Amino acid sequence: MVIQRLFASKNFYIFFFLYGCSNTEHIILDKDGPGELINIDSISKVIPKFEEVTRAGNRNPYTQFGVTYHLLPTAEGYKQKGIASWYGKKFHGRRTANGEIYDMYALTAAHTILPIPSYARVTNMSNQKSVVVRINDRGPFHSNRIIDLSYVAALKLDFVEKGTTQVEVEVITPPRTVGGYSLSNPKKTIANIEEKKQFDFSSGMYLQAGAFSTWAAAQEFQTNLATLTSTPINLLQENHLTKIIIGPLTDLNALNTLSNLLKKNFNIIPIVHRP
Repeated sequence: MVIQRLFASKNFYIFFFLYGCSNTEHIILDKDGPGELINIDSISKVIPKFEEVTRAGNRNPYTQFGVTYHLLPTAEGYKQKGIASWYGKKFHGRRTANGEIYDMYALTAAHTILPIPSYARVTNMSNQKSVVVRINDRGPFHSNRIIDLSYVAALKLDFVEKGTTQVEVEVITPPRTVGGYSLSNPKKTIANIEEKKQFDFSSGMYLQAGAFSTWAAAQEFQTNLATLTSTPINLLQENHLTKIIIGPLTDLNALNTLSNLLKKNFNIIPIVHRP
């Protein structure tokens, strides 16, 4: 029997049913909660390093609790604000999505759509404390949460007792090295970005679905988005970022429908641009 993590916060009980062919099991899970009191200054920092995306943990798309998730084609340039939660001793020692063993005393995290493994800096918006984590698990499967942190990562950010907090998640992309030399990303040329340095938002409403540090990463995501909508998907180069701009959208129904699709499939809450 596989027991999935539903959500993590302070101490709680979860009641749910598993329906079989001939009988119904009533499962009562034990309390989740914090581990031992430790000196958080003694926890080793995570040093981001280049790692190949693994097959394990990266099934794409995948469905959990009736919701289908599409992984981002690349972690590069990802930056998102939202609610973080944490998970603790109930899952300590169990397998993560990529087959590793969950260690509540390591600086790790779960995310629904970032490739595994990825590295990210998570900043608690209420106190500006930050921590770098390695993403090796899937979750949290709640529409209002964007990341599930290990117990010790939540300790570092000082929200264990509160259970959840508003954070900013920003991916760290380590350079790929061969023989000790860094392989830089291909340079963008003036030819492929010049016509997009300015954008006219006067013809309707637009949704900004992301901002990437490289043109190539934005193009990959643009291709992925094209499977969801026939609305034009534009790339705008601005302030050293390549932004994904969808539109024009002429009415609120179309805007709301597309916003919901972005939220459901990519866990993205788009920015609305109006004339």
